[in-house]
Amino acid sequence: MVVAKGTKEFERPSTGSQVGICINIFDLGLQKTTFKGEDTGLKHQVVIRWELAQKMTEGNYAGQRFLITKKYTVSLHEKATLRKDLESWLGIAFTDSQILEGFDLDTLLGKSCLLGVAKTETGNVKVSTLMALPQGVAPIAQENDASSIPKWVQEAADTQYKTPDKFEDVPF
Repeated sequence: MVVAKGTKEFERPSTGSQVGICINIFDLGLQKTTFKGEDTGLKHQVVIRWELAQKMTEGNYAGQRFLITKKYTVSLHEKATLRKDLESWLGIAFTDSQILEGFDLDTLLGKSCLLGVAKTETGNVKVSTLMALPQGVAPIAQENDASSIPKWVQEAADTQYKTPDKFEDVPF
């Protein structure tokens, strides 16, 4: 029996600037992470999902809007992608006191933005940039049901690393 990588093609959103609305924030908990093949330890991660204004034209989902996600490490460090994207999206620069207080990601739900959609080396699409909506560009209203959780997100959340409840539970 010969088994090969699937060749099924899926319709993808157009690359370039796309208006989108944040419809989900999935907490993945602590995940084992790597950078350029090197283990970087456990990091708390989230996935933000947007619904794009662009609609699919083919297949079973024709007429429905595209969905796109981006995974982030939960950090407001000055070099963190999450912080950079939030500042760009919200059009603000976080102050030291705001960093100490933290930022409630749930406030992003239902908020529109302009997403830069780019192709990856494998031909998929990714969110490359986020920006506040330019003046004159209307926000969009959510159309898709946001209750579904992508299988890969559920699997990551189910396999998150748990921290011990008590210090005594840590083996030495």
